Amino acid sequence: MDLWTAAASRLSLRSPARVAARMSAFARAERGSQLDMLLAASQTQDLTLASQFLRHAHDESRHARAFANRARELGEDGWIHADGGRLLRQLGPAKFLAFVHQGEARAIQRFLVIQDTLTQNGDTRSAAIFGALLDDETRHASYTRTALDSVAENPAAELRNARRWSLWQGYRRLTASTAKGLHDAGAWLLYLSLFPLAFWLRWVRPVRSGWVESAPERGPQ
Repeated sequence: MDLWTAAASRLSLRSPARVAARMSAFARAERGSQLDMLLAASQTQDLTLASQFLRHAHDESRHARAFANRARELGEDGWIHADGGRLLRQLGPAKFLAFVHQGEARAIQRFLVIQDTLTQNGDTRSAAIFGALLDDETRHASYTRTALDSVAENPAAELRNARRWSLWQGYRRLTASTAKGLHDAGAWLLYLSLFPLAFWLRWVRPVRSGWVESAPERGPQ
């Protein structure tokens, strides 16, 4: 994953505009996670775990604002719109905790790589944002793993199930974006291939504009 993240970061962080777009994407992801954590807190009867979910939600809100503010500084509008709040109901407590734990563990690796890439590019302000959030991500990964061990009969199996579910969701997003790309490409190809025919028809059958005088009516003969 580190090699893939490093390669992707070099491509996606080469200009301020691309950094701004990446910051906006992180802001949306953090806001979506905030919504999931808020609903998880409201549906959890364990008061200790619920309080941890609420703190997690507060952290994600702060992260989203930090990313959005930096996106604005770099030229994006900074508007944050995200969907969320359904994961706990969809996955169940154990699988939800496994999914969140894996996401936070991946975020730690990703943030370290992105921080290093931004530093090398001279964007120390953006790099500092990722560095400032690492302690939160580490705490999130730690408490979710502890909670998973306490609620799951087989934590390792739940982690495997969550990993398979994540891969499936990634595959669905990939196929959806690929289908959209193929649809757009096909539409443009059809448009370009029909353009000569439309031009020829316009030439051989010009369209008349303005009032068209109708033929006079004939009376009875």
